[in-house]
Amino acid sequence: MKNTLRFKQFVKSLLVFMVIAQANVLAQPAIQWDKTIGSTGSEQLSSVLQSTDGGYILTGTSGAAGIGGDRTEPTTGDDEAWMVKLGPAGTKIWDDILDQYGITRVISTIQTTDGGFVIAGGSEVLDFLLKLDAARNVQWFYPFSPDNEFFTYTNLVEIAATTDGGFVAALTSNGRIQAGQKDENPIGGLDYLIIKFSASGAIQWNNTIGGTGQDYCSTIRQTADGGYIVAGTSSSGIGFDKTEAPKLGTDLWIVKLNANGVVVWDKTIGGPTVQSIIQSADGGYIAGGYSNTNAGGDKSENSKGGYDMWIVKLDPAGSVVWDRTIGGSGNDYVYGLFENPDGSIILGGQSDSGIGETRQKQAGNRLIYG
Repeated sequence: MKNTLRFKQFVKSLLVFMVIAQANVLAQPAIQWDKTIGSTGSEQLSSVLQSTDGGYILTGTSGAAGIGGDRTEPTTGDDEAWMVKLGPAGTKIWDDILDQYGITRVISTIQTTDGGFVIAGGSEVLDFLLKLDAARNVQWFYPFSPDNEFFTYTNLVEIAATTDGGFVAALTSNGRIQAGQKDENPIGGLDYLIIKFSASGAIQWNNTIGGTGQDYCSTIRQTADGGYIVAGTSSSGIGFDKTEAPKLGTDLWIVKLNANGVVVWDKTIGGPTVQSIIQSADGGYIAGGYSNTNAGGDKSENSKGGYDMWIVKLDPAGSVVWDRTIGGSGNDYVYGLFENPDGSIILGGQSDSGIGETRQKQAGNRLIYG
């Protein structure tokens, strides 16, 4: 099942969580506006980004719905990729059904320097990249081959914009060498596969990163030094690109790359399944995900219910500074995070814990969420 948890990022039970890093500050942000966007069918939101004009671009899927509600185009009878443009105040400006190349899934979307977009998505057959101009006309299409001659398994998990106007794609793959797309054979079982693209869609470099076992890539971001921070899960032992032994069987595995995609360091962190990682203002990193385990490895607190949100702060060399387990009696997940200028951290996720269970304060760093 591809990207199941990523498709849950913005379901109806979406919550916004705030972690306040200052002990004397406890305040919840005021809601400025909210909008319900939909058709006569079912929609699933996969990606939200703020556009260069201050508005917002929503991309996801619309399931076999005709014209109605906010949708202005007819259906082909299948799940279809749907893009909606909102103004700064949430007013709908346009919507577009993206039915090119049989796209039925959206993984993530970025805006490009020319005002267009790159969409990471897929069909029932393969994952691919779709470049659109500002008017949503297709400029190029890049498939990740499912041909068993090259890839037995490939899963596109995320794309991220880069400062040179290009972007980087993160995949999980066990594919063999494919000219122009993958320069190395599999290292262990499944590996991280990172591919850097120019603004025109040309591949500039690629790197297969892995250990002796199964390594699943989840997320990637460019760092301030022009390199990249990559995170996922791994069950690999020491060997190849992995320098540390497993701590809990399957662990969070973080890899730092330089600007050319070469591995600088890696860290194995026992505890969570990671969904998002960012570089913090102090040059370190913050990773967010979820876990249902008690204290052990690098996890300092027991489970609070089912799955809990799990946040870990790393220094610039990848060593753990602190971690937090956040949750109620049900299941609580983190899917995205970012750092505010005051050092506080916004977490976006999902919770089915009851009222009152998802609100807590802790000594040291103070936490508010729910």
